[in-house]
Amino acid sequence: MTNPTVNPPSRPGHRQGLVVAWILLLAYLVFFFSCEQFHRTVCWLLLVPDDLAIQWVGADWSRFSLLDRIPLLLLVTIMMFAAWAWGCILLRPLRISSELLPAERKLFSLAVGLSFLSLCTLALGWAGLLQVGSVFLVVLGVAPLLEVVLRRCSSQPAQPARRLTPAEGSLSRRWLWLLLPLALIVLWGAMLPPQDFDVREYHLQVPKEWYLNGRVEFLPHNVYGNMPLGAEVLSIPAMAVWPGENDWWWGALVGKTILASFGLLTAWAVYLFGCRWFSSTAALVSTIVFLGTPWVLYVCMNGLVEVAVAFYGLMALYATLLWRQQPERLAWAGLAGFLAGSAVACKYPAILLVVFPLLIYLAILTVPAGNATKSPFSLTRSPWYSMANRSLNIATLNRFGEAGLACNLTKDRSLFGTSS
Repeated sequence: MTNPTVNPPSRPGHRQGLVVAWILLLAYLVFFFSCEQFHRTVCWLLLVPDDLAIQWVGADWSRFSLLDRIPLLLLVTIMMFAAWAWGCILLRPLRISSELLPAERKLFSLAVGLSFLSLCTLALGWAGLLQVGSVFLVVLGVAPLLEVVLRRCSSQPAQPARRLTPAEGSLSRRWLWLLLPLALIVLWGAMLPPQDFDVREYHLQVPKEWYLNGRVEFLPHNVYGNMPLGAEVLSIPAMAVWPGENDWWWGALVGKTILASFGLLTAWAVYLFGCRWFSSTAALVSTIVFLGTPWVLYVCMNGLVEVAVAFYGLMALYATLLWRQQPERLAWAGLAGFLAGSAVACKYPAILLVVFPLLIYLAILTVPAGNATKSPFSLTRSPWYSMANRSLNIATLNRFGEAGLACNLTKDRSLFGTSS
C-alpha cells in the first residue's frame, strides 16, 4: 500500500485560504471601480477593449506601424551588446567570473559596460567630439572584437555552468513567460515620443543640446542641465551614429528605450537575486510584482531615470553581499563602489539611498569578524577601500553637473518642449 504524497489535513485549509483570498480580491475590485468616476471609466474600457484599442491609434488603424521602430530597436541592441562587451573586458582583470552564474556574469557586465559608455560619452563631450560619429562607431565596434580576441587568447578554461543552491519552489522557470507581456509593454511604450515634462525638458533635452553644441558644457538657460545625467547621455552615441537630419530625434528615442531597458535589467537582477539567496518561487513572484507595478511601468515607458538608480543600487548591493561571502576578495568591494557611484551619476539622492547605507553596512559588517582586536587599519580596511572607489566614481561621474553652483533660470525655447 503506497503512502499518500500529500498530507490530507493540509488540503482543506489551503482551499479555504484561496477562497478567502479571492473574496478579498473581488471586494477590493468592487470598491476600486466604484469609488471614482475615472475608475468606472477604466472598468468600462476593460469591458469594451476595442474602444480602448482604437484610442491608441487615434481612431485610424492605418497610422499603426511597428516597422519604423525596427531600426531604433536594432541600434538599442547594438549599444547594449557593446556595453556587455566593455563590461566583460573591464571585469576580466578582477577574476570574479568563476564565482558567478552565466546569467550573473552577463548582468554585471552590462551594469559595468553601460556605466563605462556613459563615461566615454562624458570624456568625448569634454573634448568637443560629440558630433564625430566615427569615434562613437569605434567605441561601439571595438569592444566586441576585443572581447572575442581576449577570449580566444585567454589561457583560462571556460567556466562551467553552476547551479544555485536554494531549493526549488513550486514555481519554476517555465513560468517566466508571464514576464513577456510586461517586457513588451515596456519596450513598445519606451519607443514612443516622450510626453513627460521632465523627460522633454532635461532627461532628453539636455543631451540633445550638448550633442547639437558638440560638447558637454554649462547650459545657462536650463537649470536642469546641472543634474548628473549619467544615464541620459547614453542617447548621445545614438544621436552621433544615426544618419540624417533628424539624428537627434531618433537618437533621443534610442536613449529613452535604453532608459526603459534599465527597468528590464532591474527585473532580471531581482530574479537572479531571489534565486541565489531565496528560491525560484520567491524570485519569480518578486520579479512579476516588480515589473507588474503600474508605477514601475510608467517610469520605464516615460524615460525617467529612477529605474537606472534602482538597477545600479541593486547591483551594488548584489556585489556587497557576494563580498560578504568572501571578505578577502576586495574586488567585490571595489565593484560595489563603482556601481554605487554609477547610481549617484544617475541621480543625486543615491548618495543617501545607496552609498551611505552600503558604507554603514560594510563598516558594521567588519566589526563582528574579529578585526576589532587587530590593528585599526584592519578594522576599516574594506570599508575605506570601498569608500575610496565610491569617492573616485562620484567625483568623476558627477562632473555632468559641475556647473551646479552657477544656475541661471532664464527662459529658452526647447525643441522637446518649452521651458517654464
